[in-house]
Amino acid sequence: MDTKTIRECNGQDARPGGVINRPAASRARVVCHTGVNLPSLGIPSAGARAREAALAAWRVRQFGGDFDPVRAVVEDAVAAFSRRQPDADRALWLKAANVIGWEAFRELYHEQLSVMRDCARRGHPLRNPAAAFHKKLKALKPTGTEGGAA
Repeated sequence: MDTKTIRECNGQDARPGGVINRPAASRARVVCHTGVNLPSLGIPSAGARAREAALAAWRVRQFGGDFDPVRAVVEDAVAAFSRRQPDADRALWLKAANVIGWEAFRELYHEQLSVMRDCARRGHPLRNPAAAFHKKLKALKPTGTEGGAA
């Protein structure tokens, strides 16, 4: 007997019946109009492409180019202030910039950049500029959106 036959007899190579060993699907699934699940393969639908084209045209009209000013100003802030956890700061600041508006975020960014440079010039640099910037962002957050008694 060879080793393969011995392992099969001992149950070492035995697989449960009816089980198909295949890797888990990593692609999102889409339900078509017939109710059948189909893999999306990452191809956007015609409606999604049309919405993206309309959004790109709007950005060109509004900002003079196809770029996202919110993301641009947040990236500037992350580069200037965030040293410890840039990914977490980026996520928080993107949400904040979308709530307060990119112009207000940009003004606050320039103000905090000026404060940081002034502190460094005086010989007392900020220990954590990202935390100081985040504290100012929280102060600008609109209130009154929480539930509660009137």
